[in-house]
Amino acid sequence: MLPDLHELDAFAAVARHRSFRKAAAERGVSASALSHALRGLEQRLGVRLLHRTTRSVTPTEAGQRLLARLDPALREVADALADATALQAEPAGTVRLNVPRPAARLLLASALAGFAAAYPRVQLEIVTDDGLADIVGDGFDAGIRFGESLAGDMVAVPIGPPQRFVCVAAPDYLAARDGAGIAYVYEAMVREDLAAGRLQAVLEDWGAPAGRFFLYYPGRRHVPMALRALADFIRK
Repeated sequence: MLPDLHELDAFAAVARHRSFRKAAAERGVSASALSHALRGLEQRLGVRLLHRTTRSVTPTEAGQRLLARLDPALREVADALADATALQAEPAGTVRLNVPRPAARLLLASALAGFAAAYPRVQLEIVTDDGLADIVGDGFDAGIRFGESLAGDMVAVPIGPPQRFVCVAAPDYLAARDGAGIAYVYEAMVREDLAAGRLQAVLEDWGAPAGRFFLYYPGRRHVPMALRALADFIRK
């Protein structure tokens, strides 16, 4: 009996994350349900796909070979389903985003309520992460980063206004030794403090040119409608 798509998708998630817990959280199921599906898959194939210990989960050689062939196939299935639903009247589904904290504050905080009202059938799952995440390997649909940190194989869409970095310090720091130091931050995050005089800009003649945040995602042929709707909404 051939394995079903659910078992194959479960294996791919666990093998990518190397964790039943993380894969279960991504799919909204229990870790025990995934473990049961994986045992059934291994029994049907007659081969061990994962090495399991109390501390780690790693693919066997057979598991690595299966994952290398399976991941592109699962993406093709997802693309085919996206094609089949492309004519639906309203975007729907879940969009998982990985974003740095400044982008969450400067771009998403003011847009989420309006997006939720415009697209009630789309659910957003947002993980804040200041590192450069592997959005494909970690199961995200898209990420937001500054343009210079993007991989070349990603589709990148500029979003939000240009963002300038500034050096700022408290007046007390500039007058004596009581301040905490000079901070290098997005200007938009300290605009009110600058206007109120709580902070002062310094070293302005040496400031870097303004940059842009980008929404980025893998260069696939079909972009899910929900993700496309989010990109268009944030751009506007």
